[in-house]
Amino acid sequence: LGRGALAGFETQKGCLGGCPYCPEANGHLLRRSPEAVVRELRLLTEKGVREFHLCDTEFNQSLEHCKLFLETLIAANLSLRWALYMKSSPADSELFSLLKDSGAWLVTLSLPTGGVSWPENAARIAGWCRDNGIRLAVDFLCGLPGDTPESIRRDLDRLRRIAPATVGLNSVIRLYPGCPATVE
Repeated sequence: LGRGALAGFETQKGCLGGCPYCPEANGHLLRRSPEAVVRELRLLTEKGVREFHLCDTEFNQSLEHCKLFLETLIAANLSLRWALYMKSSPADSELFSLLKDSGAWLVTLSLPTGGVSWPENAARIAGWCRDNGIRLAVDFLCGLPGDTPESIRRDLDRLRRIAPATVGLNSVIRLYPGCPATVE
């Protein structure tokens, strides 16, 4: 931490998603009390830590829980900066206003190729990030079964129009035992 590393924290464990390549996609989610998370953050900020990264699989699995956490964090007035990963849905403009007020400065959007609704959702998220002064990065997973060079090109063109600050391309997936992608 003394050399610029970020401290991590969690608001939940698990994932409600069903991505066939992800070992955390088991449909189970354990949410932590927002008050307990903010107490941990307060202890760290009192020791001088100001930069954080959220270690949740994806932050926005429940807008209600996200907003409750953000409201609790804002009320604590801890003067911290943090970054997070989220998926393209669910999201709304209120979430991004709360993110800004809570000290979030970077949203990394996780996007797999071939999604039907992500281009529209990602475009809205890009606008909400711009409106709130939050930097947007995209973690783009391509090369999944069914992808073609044409479909990946189409998705990359969509990303160019959204114009995030950065796009990280992941063209290889790790296969874990028990994931649907590894079971025939």
